[in-house]
Amino acid sequence: MKLVIGSKGLLIKTNRKINRRTVILIILALVVLIAAVVGALKYNNKQKALSEKTSIETKTLAYATDLEDSKESMTSPDAVAQYLTNWAKAKGVTCKADTAGNVIMNIPAGKDYKKAKPTLLVCSYNVDHFEGCIAPMALSLYLAKNNDDTGKLRIIFTNNTENSFKGIQALDKDYIKGDWNIICVNGNGNNFWSTKTGGSSSYEFTKKYSTSKPKGNKAIKIYIKGLPGGVPTLVSSYPNPIKELGNLLASFKTNAYIYELADFQGGQSGTTLPSEASTTIVINENDFQKFSNKLDSYVEKYKEKRTEKYPEVEIGYEEVKLPKRVMKRSDADEFVSVLYTLLDGVYYKDNDDKTVSATNIGSVSENDGHYSVLASGNSLEASALSEIDTAYKTICGLSNIKYNKQGEQESWKISDDSTLPSQIMDAFRMYSGKNLEYTESAAPSVASYIVKYNKKADIICVNLNSDRLERYTGTILTFLRNQEHK
Repeated sequence: MKLVIGSKGLLIKTNRKINRRTVILIILALVVLIAAVVGALKYNNKQKALSEKTSIETKTLAYATDLEDSKESMTSPDAVAQYLTNWAKAKGVTCKADTAGNVIMNIPAGKDYKKAKPTLLVCSYNVDHFEGCIAPMALSLYLAKNNDDTGKLRIIFTNNTENSFKGIQALDKDYIKGDWNIICVNGNGNNFWSTKTGGSSSYEFTKKYSTSKPKGNKAIKIYIKGLPGGVPTLVSSYPNPIKELGNLLASFKTNAYIYELADFQGGQSGTTLPSEASTTIVINENDFQKFSNKLDSYVEKYKEKRTEKYPEVEIGYEEVKLPKRVMKRSDADEFVSVLYTLLDGVYYKDNDDKTVSATNIGSVSENDGHYSVLASGNSLEASALSEIDTAYKTICGLSNIKYNKQGEQESWKISDDSTLPSQIMDAFRMYSGKNLEYTESAAPSVASYIVKYNKKADIICVNLNSDRLERYTGTILTFLRNQEHK
């Protein structure tokens, strides 16, 4: 067979070679172009995400700074309500306050989120420990103003002064009824998301005492102040000033330092950690140097141990005017004994070193010949609360102190069929790039009251301080954007 190749054939063969090269080059160009476009989109999305994080951080910091600057005036629920209503008016946010210190802000759904499930944010505040409430309030204010056309959003700032939950109990229940996603936002402690919070019991221990004229001729006031206070179990290794001074008085007695007890005061409620305490003792002036040496050593050791973590703390002693009356010695001995033996701090930890139960001596006060000690117990387990009841009752019986259990609050646990935890986890991962782990908190929360008033709602709790303000704000904003929309 003879093969003849003419000019036309050569031209056809050459064109085929050119077409193959062209196709390959086009494909390569398209691959490079697509890679460039994808890279540019990823870069732009990354820059956009970084820009939003910077914006959230900047704006939440601005809200927190303004709250910090205003904290000296936040001395009552009325003052907080006035601040929040003025803020809402200035920002164009619909707002209403009630007589219990609750402030309700309503933000309507954006046009693309009409079918989205509405979200209710419940932000607790405490005027006695306002510093710890600044981060959750700043988060809530940011979302009220910068929700970017998400679903219907309602924010309730509820008065939780003295950790008593009086605000939520007095709230018009219509504000929380309905099919809501509910996020309870708290402060005064560490950063975590929770699907279970503890129950609590509150107590009052009282003692009637007799007085006599002092035998000594020099009075010394010993004080500890400037501690942050807060919610028991949310603050670890807290140096309770009531317990510290009670132990000091007990050590005086053990080491034969003779004194008479004139006064002991500290704290504001049994359900919050005390920020200060003081005691006044009367001694013989011949023992003044011995007591001074002892107290100087005590103050120095306390500062070495505590001031790094609590730089605002003040501890010291000073000579004061001699009181006209002091406690009868037998009554004073019993009083110091009960302060020394009463439970305070971690009661029980599990195998993972997590606090399951804790106790707190929150307040000591005197009125008309009676001393009153307010205390509380918190626990994830009802059986442990019963044990704390029994322990306090036994100690009071041995120390001739009257025992009274004032009240109790149930624990809260998220329902097994709730979809809220997985949605929050997705939002947390999308915003931060990290995985979220839920924890159980022995501290009681507003959720245990909300679930009584609204059986339909999905509820979850978050606790934060300034360290996680931007991240947790961004997480909730992402969660809001993830709801059903066009």
